[in-house]
Amino acid sequence: MKLERTFLPQSLENYLHSENYDSGALPTDISATRLKDSPRVHRLQKKHFKDIKVDYLKRGFAKLGEAWHSHMESYAPKDWITEERFYADVHGKFISGAIDAVEPTDTGVNIWDYKVMTSYKAQSEMIEFERQLNIYAFLLRQNGMNPERLFISAVVRDWSDIRVTGNYPDTMFPVFELNMWSPEETEAYIKERLDAHFSEDIPLCTEEERWMSQAKYAVVSQKTGKAIRVFSTEDEALNYNTKSSVRIEKRTAEPIRCKRFCEVAEFCDQYQSELFTQELVTNE
Repeated sequence: MKLERTFLPQSLENYLHSENYDSGALPTDISATRLKDSPRVHRLQKKHFKDIKVDYLKRGFAKLGEAWHSHMESYAPKDWITEERFYADVHGKFISGAIDAVEPTDTGVNIWDYKVMTSYKAQSEMIEFERQLNIYAFLLRQNGMNPERLFISAVVRDWSDIRVTGNYPDTMFPVFELNMWSPEETEAYIKERLDAHFSEDIPLCTEEERWMSQAKYAVVSQKTGKAIRVFSTEDEALNYNTKSSVRIEKRTAEPIRCKRFCEVAEFCDQYQSELFTQELVTNE
C-alpha cells in the first residue's frame, strides 16, 4: 500500500482552507488572544499579510479545535452565553474577546474556554491560558458582569489510560480551574500588553513567545550513533551507568515556534539574524 502524503480529498482541502474566524461586528484595535501573544508576530503579520505563505497542512490541530468548539457550543445549556464577543475601551484602545461560554451562577458567572491540547500541555502551568481568561474576566466586568471562576475544558489528543500517573490527566476530558487575578492586577497587565503592541518600535520576542525548548544532554552510543537516554542536565548524563561505549552530546535549546510554526519567520530580523549567525559559526 502506498501512502499518499500530498493528495487530500476535496472535502478536507475545503475544510483546511476555510476561514471561520469572526472578528465581530465592531472594529477593534486588538483581540484578547492577540493581546496576550507576541507583539512582534502580530505586527509582522499585519505588515506582510499579502506575502505570508500559509502551510494549510499544519492547520490540522487548529481545525480540530475549531470543530470541538462548534460541538461544545451546540450542546451548551440554553441559559449559557456561547461564542459571544465582548468589548471594552482601555486607555484609548478598543479590545475585544470572543468567550467560548459564560455560565450563569447565583451571584455572577463562570468563564469556560475549550482547548485541544497534548498531555504534556495538560501537565503544564498554562500561564498563557490564565492570562487569556483573565482578560475575558476584565471584559465581562466592563460589561456589567461579575466573573467568579475560570475554567478550561480540554480534550487531550494523545491521551492514553496506561500513562495515567502523577500529574498525567486521568481522563481525556480534564477540566482545569485557573487563578483569578484582582481587577487591578488584570488592568495593569492589559495596559502593559497594549504598550508592547502599540509602541513605536517592534519588541523582540521573548523566549516564552518563541516556545524556546530546554537544552538537553544525550547519552549516545559510539557503536550505533543513536541516543540511549536524554537528560535535562549534563551531570545526569555523565552519571548514567552503561556498559556501552558512549559520548555525551549537548542538544542546544531551539525556538520551536520560529522554526516550525511562525508564519512570519522569514520576515523577522530577530530570527533571520540568528540563522545568519549560526551559519557563520557552522562554516568556520
